[in-house]
Amino acid sequence: MFWEAARAGDPDVAGESDLPGVREGHLQELFTEAGLTDFTSATLTVAVPHDSFDAWWHPFTLGVGPAGTYLAGLNPDERDALRRRCQARVPDGSGVTRARAWAVVARVPTNPR
Repeated sequence: MFWEAARAGDPDVAGESDLPGVREGHLQELFTEAGLTDFTSATLTVAVPHDSFDAWWHPFTLGVGPAGTYLAGLNPDERDALRRRCQARVPDGSGVTRARAWAVVARVPTNPR
């Protein structure tokens, strides 16, 4: 929702979709390229409830991660406009944010002698 609202104000915003490991299977591809073997993969999911829009918005204002860094780089008027666009997407202000991440455990191959 954050990146959709950001792109509504600036269609050229990159977001997080091109970062390493943000799509299913990409971590395993990266590990394979690095020469790792014997993979175990998992999908990690979380559901974070928020009882108000401010509770949802606040973490972005801390400047953490790509979204927080993006928000911190906006001038005050741009930040306010983005906040309003986000708030328009959450009419009653409450809800649940669902997130999914991928994890891979692999082995470093031993070098044959």
